Amino acid sequence: MAGEIDHYTAGPLIEALDPGAFGGRPRVVVDMRRVSFMDSSGINVFLFAHRDLGKAGGWLRLAGLCTRSSVAARGWPDRRGRPGRRWRR
Repeated sequence: MAGEIDHYTAGPLIEALDPGAFGGRPRVVVDMRRVSFMDSSGINVFLFAHRDLGKAGGWLRLAGLCTRSSVAARGWPDRRGRPGRRWRR
């Protein structure tokens, strides 16, 4: 993966993660190191793919996630519950 994952780019990702495209028990690792942005559309794609691949007896793993994401930069709490920049005073 490279670039942005959003409403406009979600279609090809949905097709690539379709359990029918893999044989047997699909085990998928997505390298996220070169993803610069992901909105809720991308998150939903991965949530549904995780569910569908699990139903097929496989799994989905996301590798290389950055610790500082666009979501954190916009003010959402980080993984420790600390507020993002927008909420800090």
